[in-house]
Amino acid sequence: MATQFEAPPFSLAFLNGDRFIHLKEFFEEEKELYQAEAGLKIRENLNLMLLFRSSDPKARFYMDGLETLPERMILRDEEGQAYLAPSEQEYLLFRYDDYPLIPGYYKLTVFVFGKSYHALLQVLPKQMTQAQWESMKEELEKELHDLALNLFSKNMGQAIPTLKELPSRLWFRFIMIQKSYKPVMAALSDLYRKANYRIQKNRTFDYDLPENRWLRQIIATIEKSLQEFLQALHEQEEKARAILSDKNLLSSKNKTLSIIGHYRSQCERMISSFRFICQAPWYKQVRSRPKEMIPQVMMTDFRYAALYKLYKDLRKENIEVALDRTYQYQWKRTDLLYENWGFLKICNALMNDPLRYEVKSGWLFDLDFSDHHLFIPSLPSGTTIVLEKGKTKLHLVYDALIPRKSEQTEKYKAPLYIKGTHDRPDGRLDIYQEEVYGGSILFDFKYRP
Repeated sequence: MATQFEAPPFSLAFLNGDRFIHLKEFFEEEKELYQAEAGLKIRENLNLMLLFRSSDPKARFYMDGLETLPERMILRDEEGQAYLAPSEQEYLLFRYDDYPLIPGYYKLTVFVFGKSYHALLQVLPKQMTQAQWESMKEELEKELHDLALNLFSKNMGQAIPTLKELPSRLWFRFIMIQKSYKPVMAALSDLYRKANYRIQKNRTFDYDLPENRWLRQIIATIEKSLQEFLQALHEQEEKARAILSDKNLLSSKNKTLSIIGHYRSQCERMISSFRFICQAPWYKQVRSRPKEMIPQVMMTDFRYAALYKLYKDLRKENIEVALDRTYQYQWKRTDLLYENWGFLKICNALMNDPLRYEVKSGWLFDLDFSDHHLFIPSLPSGTTIVLEKGKTKLHLVYDALIPRKSEQTEKYKAPLYIKGTHDRPDGRLDIYQEEVYGGSILFDFKYRP
């Protein structure tokens, strides 16, 4: 919780434009920072001055973004982190026309007499509204969500093509049906000839059993799912055909129509296959009774069990995607939101047309997305995604420190070194041709009004 310390062994005061603000409330635990309002709120595009005083000459002031200041203005601790020492002189932290403070949330930490004091500073946007910030956050969440769903479908043996407007729930029902198609059809083939029955007193066979009623309900559910998918494909086909066939769009249009035709044929074939059970001599005897109790035989007889398992998968409606909790902390800082957003955009650009590099490893691409619950891990500094196409290999690296000396380089981890002060770009693309390092592209993602 926020604590107002009596006679703290330091003082923090900020000058933002013509406002002088003395910060007095701090958090004992860093994790509490992002669960409360910022203790200090300032406007962007105004100079920010800091007056940091302490009775401890070894006290240190840390702040997100200090590393972007000119090297002559800051000190470095044992881990290379930028900090400021106590001084009777004011520090010019950020100047709007040179190195401005980006809208978002910034962690402040004062380390004094062996104890840490934490606070949160919020830079209020002048040009970027809260709605725009939320829009970028939602877009990034959707990008991560779609990426995880795409990986899930690949693990299920079915890569989603470039038909992004199809509802994901329809895709995954189709994938589940396709994945279970062979064992389910084998079960139906056996049930067509030898469905469960009981002998009545008049020595006739009674097929109107709970498990057969469930079978009838499951077949109806499967067909409904496939019909909905087929209808969605039809709507996409109409949209694709409406595209003007100029030279720039013709290739993309034909490719989309070809993909739609491929899936339409698969879907129609499966619908026809599932309907064949309706021609079984005993099928018309079975009544439809919704909400009937599930009989034990649905779990013990492998034929009925195969159908029931698919039914349960279809009832799950969709795949649950959860983000690591650290994202909610990171994205309160607009600069990190930009970094994550930009890094993912570059990753998607490399994976999709026209480049079409294949991801081999790294980050969430190393996870086994084969369940209905997908967990997207955090994106820590130094994360490396390996992509390949032909004899070309790319290493897409997020927020990694570049060595300052040649002897500190490593071919596949840190193949270059830098003599300048900007040794930690937001992203880096290392390029290898036939395992020979060819060079790197460095990039940063910066907010500009």
